Amino acid sequence: MAAEKTVICYGDSNTYGFDPRMGRPERLPRTVRWTGRLDARPGLKIINEGMNGREIPHTAAAFAYLDRVLERNAGADILFIMLGTNDLFGFANVTAGKIALRLQTMMDSVPLLGTYTGQGRRLIIAAPPLIDAMADDPFFGYQSEQILTASAGLAAAYRTVAEKAGAEFVDTARWQIPMTFDGVHFSEEGHRIFAGHMAALLEK
Repeated sequence: MAAEKTVICYGDSNTYGFDPRMGRPERLPRTVRWTGRLDARPGLKIINEGMNGREIPHTAAAFAYLDRVLERNAGADILFIMLGTNDLFGFANVTAGKIALRLQTMMDSVPLLGTYTGQGRRLIIAAPPLIDAMADDPFFGYQSEQILTASAGLAAAYRTVAEKAGAEFVDTARWQIPMTFDGVHFSEEGHRIFAGHMAALLEK
């Protein structure tokens, strides 16, 4: 029997499993969210380190928190990093390059990130690009053309960061993940499809 693989999933609300639909619990059930689906597979232990609103760490406190996450899970086999969506809304005149530079700084500033090499694996994941699902809605139509352009450019920018860091790169845009009404969060079907693709990556 193959040894169990421990996987840290460090991300934002799509890793946490946030459900933005009104009148429902804010978090999708464990059996629905992609991390829970992976955890249910034989031979996998998933550590869900998703947090709503998380940006790419760029302060001393955020670097220290990430360091503690890695330290307490030092025996993990695989590290998934999927961040950047919230950063799209935090920059003036946002570009994919600005966000990628923040990611590069994170990779350079947290020493324990460098331990996930050799037999361990680090995967930098470019989240599915935002879609302007509610462009005409005065509340939800907040994805400006500049934000959408930066979101679409993250994959190419992240690929360069991954190459510099010696990490694997995953572009999820080609997976065509279904989103909820806000164009940001995965739908229940999106979580199912995303989990399937991630499981295939883990089989490599």
